[in-house]
Amino acid sequence: ENKLKKYEKDLSNYFCLWDLSIETCFSTLGQFIDKLRLAHMQNVEQHRRNELLLKQQQQQRSFENRLLPTPTTARLIRSSQ
Repeated sequence: ENKLKKYEKDLSNYFCLWDLSIETCFSTLGQFIDKLRLAHMQNVEQHRRNELLLKQQQQQRSFENRLLPTPTTARLIRSSQ
């Protein structure tokens, strides 16, 4: 929260320093918010892809583990040959 207050103060100082119009301030803030929104959506999508990949890897490992012969199945295979 302290960081937010600092950034808020920095932003207001920037707008005052350059004597920007309220329209320019709102436009700049709007563009910044749009960039934040886009970054958030990209982060959410990347997180979803990472979770899906992890789930697929876990399923693949589980499937591979089921294919590994156990000592019992290995004996049964040898005895049937």
